[in-house]
Amino acid sequence: MAPQSQQQPELFAIEQVQGYAQLDRRTRLFTQAIFDGCSQAEAARRAGYEGTEANLYAAASRQMRTAKVQKVLNQAWVKSGASIDLTLRQAAEAQARAFNAWRHCTDRKDRKQYFDEWQKTSTLIAMIHGKIGFKIENHATTINHVILTPSLQEELVRQRREVVTPLTNPRAAA
Repeated sequence: MAPQSQQQPELFAIEQVQGYAQLDRRTRLFTQAIFDGCSQAEAARRAGYEGTEANLYAAASRQMRTAKVQKVLNQAWVKSGASIDLTLRQAAEAQARAFNAWRHCTDRKDRKQYFDEWQKTSTLIAMIHGKIGFKIENHATTINHVILTPSLQEELVRQRREVVTPLTNPRAAA
């Protein structure tokens, strides 16, 4: 049997991207802040840059143009989107199973349990759809990406563990 982490991958974090660990401290802080949804100026501030908004924007613009930062961010957004897609697919499958089980069940106690499972999966799906998304505006270009802030990531991982894992992998719940 494969380890639990291979059966049910957690929601994605930028630290898992190849090349992230090789970035210098300031660049890692900047990259993490961008991935978390901060503006470029705020990301530069979090990375330790100081000065006027113009200075912060110039430092952020330099960081964003580096090949290493672009490579890490692009990989991170692709992996994050794939992880979220997997979670959504598994939650939708679990939601459909719970609904079908509820529909065909005659025992009142079991119907309540299936309804609760359906409700939890519906909440997880709604949380993902309602709370993620990120837009980078750089002069004439607008790029939309999927992001998970640290607090949202913790909340979704908790929900995923509670809802998706037991329904898609009953052995893991035992």
